[in-house]
Amino acid sequence: MSMRSGVGALVLALILWGLWTVVLYRAVFHRPAPVQVWDFEPMWEAGRAWLREGLDPYGSAVHRRLMWAAYGRAALPGEDPRAFSYPLYALFLVAPLILLPKPLAQAAWMALLLVALQIGLVLAWVGALPGARKAAGARAGLAALALGSLVLYPVTWALLLGQVAVLVFAFVAAAAWALSRRRGALAGALLALATVKPNLAALPLAVLGVWAWRGRRRGFWAGWLGTWAGLMALSLLAHPTWPRAFLAGLGRYAASRPFYPVLVLVSRRVLPLPWADAVAYGLALGVVGLLLYWAYRSHREGPKTAHRLLAASLVATFWVVPRAHLADQVVLLFPLALWVARGVRRGRWGYRVAGVLVVAALYWVVHGLDLAGLPPTRLEAVQHALLFPIGPTLLALALGQDAADS
Repeated sequence: MSMRSGVGALVLALILWGLWTVVLYRAVFHRPAPVQVWDFEPMWEAGRAWLREGLDPYGSAVHRRLMWAAYGRAALPGEDPRAFSYPLYALFLVAPLILLPKPLAQAAWMALLLVALQIGLVLAWVGALPGARKAAGARAGLAALALGSLVLYPVTWALLLGQVAVLVFAFVAAAAWALSRRRGALAGALLALATVKPNLAALPLAVLGVWAWRGRRRGFWAGWLGTWAGLMALSLLAHPTWPRAFLAGLGRYAASRPFYPVLVLVSRRVLPLPWADAVAYGLALGVVGLLLYWAYRSHREGPKTAHRLLAASLVATFWVVPRAHLADQVVLLFPLALWVARGVRRGRWGYRVAGVLVVAALYWVVHGLDLAGLPPTRLEAVQHALLFPIGPTLLALALGQDAADS
């Protein structure tokens, strides 16, 4: 991409962001009754408290403010504690919005996520399908995927919640595009930005880190370490004790939100405790070990293999990493785009998009099961157990079949 086309793309993205902000503000947020974007609220309130009032964003005063804004009381056991539980540099993402009134800030944030989703899909597609403009059915396949993805339950839910995982998806997709252009430093820098949600970025970084280290791709490591060190240095200068407060808050959040990975959910259905957890975490170590070994052995291979490693590590994240939410699975749009793009090469993208729509319908059917009478916290746990394994399991099977056919 030339400098001119890059500037043009940035200007277009800013225009889209502005248009979406106006549309969302007028249609949704410009109302007398307040609308709350659930996952944006802790970031925005913590950012305002820290940058405008000098309060600790992880402190009890901000925590109380968030709980009372959400519930009108303290959070009950099993409820979302409504505390700010991201690395401090996540507040850099919302810093420009803290000067805005909350309704306008919420509209701007949701507009940012929509634009990031659209850009991420395009970059994932172009990175997975070199020469995409010339491939037969490429544009139609991308358009169908973009529309179909909006009705996938995790994507819809992530957008409605204002989940920062949408930005993680955009960073990952942009990193994959950078790798396809052999810009390792840029790819490393983008994956460093993805650590705004560490549980989603940890395994992809470890796997691609091994691939880059073995292949002596120093640019990747320079981009990753330089960007991450810069984020950490700025954060520590601004708030020297934030890592300790972040880890303590993360522990409280994990205790109140028992979202288990797929291997634990499956093992607990077929084995008694404590054997179920021992087997699950043993298998998790095996999955991680296999991915790292694959990265170690394939270091001489190029961007296509890097994309496959990235896709596999994202899918495996939901098999092995605890405390991931269903809305976090928006990052699985990257392996999904990879799978549909391969269908374009084989002339079968229509069948694959139809499969995406069938799976989208399956999510909503399961979501609509009559679970009346369950308390909200129990209902959330049951829906997690029913819905969470669908995407990672089907994608693991689809990518595995593709690998076997190639």
